[in-house]
Amino acid sequence: MIQRLAMLADASIPPSVRGLPLRLISNKRNCLTRTAASVLEIGLSFFFSTEPLFYRLVACREFGTRVNKARLPGGADDNLVKVWDVHQGLLRYTYRGHSAEVADVTVSYCNQMIASGSVDKSIRVWSLSTGETMQVFHLHTAVVARVKFLPFVDQTRRYLVSCALDCKVVFYPFDENTREFAQSDIVVFDERESPGARIISLCHSPSGQWVVVGDTHFYLRVFRLTRGPEGGVTKFTDICAHSDRVDSLEWAHAGCQFASGSRDGLAKVWKFSCGKWRSTSLIVPGFEPLDAHFSAIASSERPKSKYRVTMLCWSLDDSMVVTAGSDYILRVWSRKGEMLRSLPGHTDDSFVLKAHPTFPNVILSCGHDGVMVFWDLIKGEKLKRFTNTVEHRGHSALFDLDISRDGCTVAAVDSLGHLTVYGVASKPTRPVPKQQFFNTDYSPLLMDDTGWVLDEATGVAPHLLPPPLLTDQDLVPLADEWQNAVPGRDLIRKSGTSFEPFSSPWIARLVVPPLSLNERNVWAEVFLRILVSFKEV
Repeated sequence: MIQRLAMLADASIPPSVRGLPLRLISNKRNCLTRTAASVLEIGLSFFFSTEPLFYRLVACREFGTRVNKARLPGGADDNLVKVWDVHQGLLRYTYRGHSAEVADVTVSYCNQMIASGSVDKSIRVWSLSTGETMQVFHLHTAVVARVKFLPFVDQTRRYLVSCALDCKVVFYPFDENTREFAQSDIVVFDERESPGARIISLCHSPSGQWVVVGDTHFYLRVFRLTRGPEGGVTKFTDICAHSDRVDSLEWAHAGCQFASGSRDGLAKVWKFSCGKWRSTSLIVPGFEPLDAHFSAIASSERPKSKYRVTMLCWSLDDSMVVTAGSDYILRVWSRKGEMLRSLPGHTDDSFVLKAHPTFPNVILSCGHDGVMVFWDLIKGEKLKRFTNTVEHRGHSALFDLDISRDGCTVAAVDSLGHLTVYGVASKPTRPVPKQQFFNTDYSPLLMDDTGWVLDEATGVAPHLLPPPLLTDQDLVPLADEWQNAVPGRDLIRKSGTSFEPFSSPWIARLVVPPLSLNERNVWAEVFLRILVSFKEV
C-alpha cells in the first residue's frame, strides 16, 4: 500500500529528490502527504555568505545538531558566539563575553544552555533561550581545547566536561531543572605527568558514561561516570596508545567502542572487552609505523613527510571507519582492520569527516582545498562535490561543517569567516545580505574579577539591551527590510510607528526554544535505554 501511495504521489506531485527511501513523514517536499502548496514553499538552499561574517573563524566543533532545526550556533575568533536563523538566512543573536577567540561550542541536550571554551582560558555558560550569562568558570590555566555537554542521565543531574592545554579535565555537574551548577561537586583531574604535555582531543560514549581524552604525549585518559548515591566521576585507566600526539578521537554511534588517530600514522579501533580496552590497528600499506621505542626517543628527528592521520569518523551503522591522511586520501576500513578501499578526491588536508545521519553508506568530508564531498562508502564514489570559491581569491579552506538530523541541510565555515548553508530544495531562497553584523557585536564590555560583563555604554547586561541594528562589516545599517527582520524590531513594522524599541526582545521571546518537560523526560528514557541496550559496562 505504501509503495502504491508513493507511485500515485510521484505521478501527481513530482518529488524534489527522487529515489529516497519511502517514508510517510520526511519533510514537506518529499513526504507522501505533500501537497502542491507545500512543494512550493521556500526551501533551505542558499549560499548567503560571500563576504566575511566573521573576520577569522576557529573551527567550531558543534553547529547545533541538537538545536531546533531552524537555529545554527557557531563560535569564532572574533570572541563571539552567534546564532543564525537557517530558514531565513539571518543573524538572530550574539552571545558576548569572551575576551579572546572562541575555541569550542556545545549545546545541552535539553536545548536549555550553550557553553563555549576560549583562548582566554574561561568557559562561559549562557541560557540558550534568553542569552543571559549563567556561569563563568576559570578552572583552567591554559587555552580550553574542548568543551562538551554529556548525555549522561542520573535523575536530574547532568554534566558538562572540559579539557585544556593545561592537561586538566574538569567535570561540572548541574541540575537539569534548575540549571544550577553544583560548585562544590566539580571534579578536576590534573593529567600532566610530564613537562609539555597537553590534552587536545575528547570524545564520549552515546550514553555519556565513558569519556576519553587524548594528549600530546601519546596517552589516552579514560574516565567513567556512574549513577546513584555512590556514583560520580572516576578515573578508569590510562593507555599508552600511540607513538605521537593523539589528536583525533571519535566514538561509535552505538556500543562500547571508539577510534583514535595520531600523527604516528596509525588509527586504532578500541573495544571494551573483559574489563579492558583492546585495540585493532588500521595500518596503511607502505606507511608501517616505526618501532614505538625508537619513535618516542627520536620524535624530533622524524622526517616531516611522514604519513599521519588527520581525522577519522564512523559510518552511521558503525560497520566502517573512515580515515583521512596527510597524503590527502580518505581510506575506508572494516572494524577488524582490513582496508576496504581508498577515496582520492582532495588536494589538501581534510580535518572534517561526518557520517550522514540518514544513509549508512554516506559520509561528508571537507578540507583546506575548499572542497566538500558527499561519498558513497560502498561504491567508493563521489555523490556530490562542492568547491568553496571566493571571488578574486580562488578557493577558501573549509574549517568545519555540520549536518542537520534529517540530513537535508549542511552548514560549512571557511578560513575567511564565511558561513555557507546547503540544502535540499527545488530552487534557491531569496537573496539575503552578504554581510551581517549587529551594531553592538563589538561594543566594549566592562568585566569584573569573576568574568561577568556589562555593556560599557549603558551599564546593562548584554542580553538586556534593546534590539540592535543589522549592519554590514563597516557598521553601516542595512535597509529597513532587513531591520524589520531583527527580533524586536518587527514590532515597529507591525505597529506602523517609528519609535525605537527600548527593551530587550528576549524578555518575552526565546532565542532558541528549550525542550518541554515531557520531551526532556522522553529524551532521558532514551539515553537510559542506550546505556542498557549496548551494555556500556
